[in-house]
Amino acid sequence: MRKNLLTLDITIAKEIEHILSSEGYMPGDKLPSERALSELFSVNRQTVRSALGILVQERIIRSEERKGYFVEKPRIIKYTNPFSHDYYEDVSTLEYKLHSFEIIHCDPRLSEKMLLPRGSEIFRITKLVMENTIPVEIEISHIPCDAVTKLSKDELMLHSTSKVLKKYLKHDIENSTQKITLVYTNETESQLLDTELGTPVMKHKGFVYDNTGKLVIFFENIMRMERFAFIRKLSE
Repeated sequence: MRKNLLTLDITIAKEIEHILSSEGYMPGDKLPSERALSELFSVNRQTVRSALGILVQERIIRSEERKGYFVEKPRIIKYTNPFSHDYYEDVSTLEYKLHSFEIIHCDPRLSEKMLLPRGSEIFRITKLVMENTIPVEIEISHIPCDAVTKLSKDELMLHSTSKVLKKYLKHDIENSTQKITLVYTNETESQLLDTELGTPVMKHKGFVYDNTGKLVIFFENIMRMERFAFIRKLSE
């Protein structure tokens, strides 16, 4: 006998999510009470509570003690294949703040990561991604100086790092490899993201190669977990 994989609480969760979308609920709007929802769906309150818990875990809604459930802000959609197209699905609420732009010499760690001789000159760009004045991501990019024709600090202050780099790289980007892991903020990251020390965050790091096979970008980005979701774009 085929098992029904959709339990009642999952079904109710999907129904509630549909109501939020179809009836125009906005971030911050309060949901009907558990009692009202149980009457609407003709189920007990425990089932409704479980369904709401599923939506909380998916960060579609949030729970506030003694107040109820509220619609959460939608997460920022970010593509997993960076620099080949617009990095974010919707950048209307995002602002880039250039934190530092400098030329450094390749240390032992970067030499091992980027397979460059120690002492090689590298551009290091650190930017903050702001959502309505709130820092949500630290972008750190390392670019061998000989991989670009030039880099403009003024342009980096106005545009995303990926957009500026695509303009000045000597060769077209061919592919990238990357990894997303859970880490905990150090003191510097906590200060930049305005979070407590040791806050769990996502670390998105990777290597970008041009069409000659040369490594042109090594990036390490630190992101607030609750504000991002990743998708893979299959076509350019």
